[in-house]
Amino acid sequence: MSSTIDFSALATPILSSTEKELSPSEILEMAQARHSKTVIQYQQRKRELPLIRDLQACRFISMMMKESEEEKKQVNRKRVYEEESVPESKRMKLEEQEEEEDANQSMDDLFNSCPLSAIG
Repeated sequence: MSSTIDFSALATPILSSTEKELSPSEILEMAQARHSKTVIQYQQRKRELPLIRDLQACRFISMMMKESEEEKKQVNRKRVYEEESVPESKRMKLEEQEEEEDANQSMDDLFNSCPLSAIG
């Protein structure tokens, strides 16, 4: 039992039906327009890439600085609480208050630590 494969169904036309009706110079113009559009998109991405890298680096650095500051604050808080022997209930309230203040300040710190070129 031999089967024959019809390869004509697999063949895709190189030119679309509208391009077949165009003259060679019109086809060339269309190809050049596509090429220039691609080149422009490439150049835009190439310009944006350093800014994206700057922004990512800025976010990473500010995150690391924030973690470092938080660790220092926690160590200082523990030391203060241990030295002053603050009651547990008051300590919890103070910690919650300090965490809220830290959260409110973190966005400002992130914005201020990034270069303006990376932000926008």
